[in-house]
Amino acid sequence: MSIHHSHARLFILLLATWLAALAPAARAADSAPDLADAQASSEAATHAIALLERTAAALAEDAAATLAAINAGQAPYRDPQDPTRYVFVYDMQLTIVAHYRHDLVGRNMKGVADADGKFYRDDILAGAKKAGKGWEDYHYSKPDAEGIHPKRAYYQRVTGSDGKAYIVCSAIYLD
Repeated sequence: MSIHHSHARLFILLLATWLAALAPAARAADSAPDLADAQASSEAATHAIALLERTAAALAEDAAATLAAINAGQAPYRDPQDPTRYVFVYDMQLTIVAHYRHDLVGRNMKGVADADGKFYRDDILAGAKKAGKGWEDYHYSKPDAEGIHPKRAYYQRVTGSDGKAYIVCSAIYLD
């Protein structure tokens, strides 16, 4: 085989690889939200993870003060500029021990479904026990809007300074 044929084969192989790589992206662009939505969703997820990690560290340092600050709706545990960004905390029996909504604190949520009948809290508990952390999708009310909205929670099992195990959650709305 001549050098010319080798270069032609290499060119065709590279072209085919490039076209194959573009095809899924083109299909995804047709069915996915626009780039701005994707970037906003990515930014929201990054914020949720950072907020959870900050809360986990604070719980490990001073659980009582951290839970009190969350229940008081204080920053950084609830964003004063964006009411959809906040953390909430369950104990290992799925009782809400910290939430800016006082009517939820002290309620056991085991076996309580979302609007679609999904027992997402039970799934969060199972995931926290098995893997320690993860993501869970469900539907929930939104602080600044009417109705029920798709939501995705990032959760992590954390041991507080008081020696108790908690599940810290920070979620993003998907709409």
